[in-house]
Amino acid sequence: MDEVVEKIVAHAISAISKFSESDQYFILEEVCERLTMEGALALRKEYLPEDTEDE
Repeated sequence: MDEVVEKIVAHAISAISKFSESDQYFILEEVCERLTMEGALALRKEYLPEDTEDE
């Protein structure tokens, strides 16, 4: 799992390298928020599949 995380982070850092530092911050914050939501959805699908059937 760690290898996957490192690849994702490395790709994200590479993809934003041409942006200003403040833009990088806002992009990474947005990515963080979206990944947090995806993580929560993954847990709901595993533990509460009936709640995610319509999604």
